[in-house]
Amino acid sequence: TPQLIDVAYNPGDEAPAFDKDVFEYLLTLETGTTATAVTVTKENGDLTTDMLHVSNAAGSNVTICNDCTYPIEAYDIPNLVHDDKIVVTVTYTVNGYVVSQKVYVWTLIIPTPQLIDVAYNPGDEAPAFDKDVFEYLLTLETGTTATAVTVTKENGDLTTDML
Repeated sequence: TPQLIDVAYNPGDEAPAFDKDVFEYLLTLETGTTATAVTVTKENGDLTTDMLHVSNAAGSNVTICNDCTYPIEAYDIPNLVHDDKIVVTVTYTVNGYVVSQKVYVWTLIIPTPQLIDVAYNPGDEAPAFDKDVFEYLLTLETGTTATAVTVTKENGDLTTDML
């Protein structure tokens, strides 16, 4: 019975490493990453592969490929967000009968981008910026009516509102 030999993502670090007898994986991508490409390698033989992106952002399943053509090289998977899943189903049939079917699932870990620093000119904040602190005091000299704010963040889509 032909089986998958390897599944690789670029970018992405999968854990554990691919093993044809392990069916659930974590795929870790860097903060701000919204796409990856998957390459699938199989043993010789007639094997049908379907790939699906279970998309939280779209609120639905997005087909990557049905009856994917081998060799499968670098199918792009865009619009990824944390906790999405990539599902690869491989089916071996003989004369129209399913002999073997395996479903592999990769759950995506994409850290949420965060603020790195906030600076004021003029002004002194207390305490110094810390991404885990949410309230600060800003001290301005007497008579100051405005300050410039510089916000630095990690890569990725992050919206900041200042009130």
